[in-house]
Amino acid sequence: MALPFCMYMLFSSIIFLLVEELPFSNKLFVFSLYAVSLRLSLLLTKSSDLIIISGGLGPTNDDITRDAVAKFLDRKIYLDQAEKEKMIDRFTRLGRTMTPNNLKQVMLIEGSEKIENKWGVALGESIEFKGKRIILLPGPPNEMEPMLDYYFANK
Repeated sequence: MALPFCMYMLFSSIIFLLVEELPFSNKLFVFSLYAVSLRLSLLLTKSSDLIIISGGLGPTNDDITRDAVAKFLDRKIYLDQAEKEKMIDRFTRLGRTMTPNNLKQVMLIEGSEKIENKWGVALGESIEFKGKRIILLPGPPNEMEPMLDYYFANK
């Protein structure tokens, strides 16, 4: 059985990097990519073995976490075809029209391990980089917390 989510926050080697919701503009997008990359760089040079980033994986233009991390790691982002099909099925079952921006939620960084989201839509992912682990999770606590518990319980 997994420890409750709050227990993970007690470990000093785990750092949560929360991505703030920012109003969107092209200049702000570039600045935000730089800001997230800079924070990640600073955290990776410290003694952190695990960095958990929560938020910014949704379908809107200001959801830039995956883009910023991929840019920092110099890796490409790809569409998970199996998850795309699941998303199409889900929208169809709900009688809703899926817009193309929703596909951002089923994209992953090259070389990452997918963390399925059984509580929402946006995928999480785990990436190893220079002996460190970076985990990306959706922002809503009702998705992020059980995903993190599930991930650690199965590792």
